Amino acid sequence: MNMFVPDGVTICQNGGVFDELTHFHMHVIPRYNGQNFAEFFSVDGEINIEEKEIERLEETKRKIIDTIEARI
Repeated sequence: MNMFVPDGVTICQNGGVFDELTHFHMHVIPRYNGQNFAEFFSVDGEINIEEKEIERLEETKRKIIDTIEARI
């Protein structure tokens, strides 16, 4: 979590009747003050991502790769 410095974390795992996958996985989502949790999900399947959000996703990807490679 040092990589993102969040104000908090949401952890969730869907199971039971909601388990549409054949494996277990856990979502760990960094959260920030003032951030609406619903912003992470799209009900209608449409994804409207602004350019600045794409840049943040690329930065997050780079940070994750750098962190993994530093530990190998």
